[in-house]
Amino acid sequence: MKYSRAAILCLTLCLLFPTSGAWSHENLNNARELIGKWNDVVITVKVITRLRVIVEGREMSKTDNEVEAVATVIDPSGLVVLSNSSVDPARVYREMLKQARTEGEGLPKFNVETEISDIKMLLSDGNELPAKIVMKDSDLDLAFIMPAAKLEKPVHALDLSKESKPDILDNIMILTRLGTVAGRIPSISMYRLEAIIKKPRTLYVIDQDVFQGKLGAPVFSLDGKVVGIFLLRVAGTEQKSSLIPNILGVNTYGMMPVILPSEEIAAIAKQALEIKDKPKAEK
Repeated sequence: MKYSRAAILCLTLCLLFPTSGAWSHENLNNARELIGKWNDVVITVKVITRLRVIVEGREMSKTDNEVEAVATVIDPSGLVVLSNSSVDPARVYREMLKQARTEGEGLPKFNVETEISDIKMLLSDGNELPAKIVMKDSDLDLAFIMPAAKLEKPVHALDLSKESKPDILDNIMILTRLGTVAGRIPSISMYRLEAIIKKPRTLYVIDQDVFQGKLGAPVFSLDGKVVGIFLLRVAGTEQKSSLIPNILGVNTYGMMPVILPSEEIAAIAKQALEIKDKPKAEK
């Protein structure tokens, strides 16, 4: 039996890049096991922020907003990591305004500032705890939060040391929580790594449309090892326009959702734990 070149090419592509086959029986079992094992380390952080818009040095508006963000418990003491952009979007707004100024002449000088007035951690069992920010790294889009009071007992935490270093086109899984409409139930999705940034640090890139509701969520390999945390990279440089701009995409504003490897997060988390354990200076 003879096959045309087109048929052979089609079969080859289907084998190399399966569509529905990505969720094989084994992968389905791995995903279900992952939810059962780690769903309680993915929590919701509730934040009340005050957003101030300043034009030419004058405050033009001030609004209070309550936002919810996905976070990951990474230490039994209750230390959690999340996307700084989710709870303190000032840098994101400033970047968008900067890009707007580069495209338009004569625009007034805008600035955006945010103040966080209240933080609460909503655990998977429904328990709500007052919390505080321990440390932030805006460049890496990291924020570390702790319960305001010491916990009576340790909580289940993600072990960042059991890491995986995937290769390009490998499948990964993102474990997150849906919003209030869905009762904040756990949700899991599978994607392929589309690129790996090597400098100045390793960052994993997936479909750039994957953004909403996943910042701060842990990312796993198919065998259940930790790849990293899903965050937002803000370039801070002028973004060149394309002939066909992605109007709704964050890339338009010099931002890109990425996965920061778990080993980098673990190293920074050690600093956050040291800050947490330092005694407060007497006034």
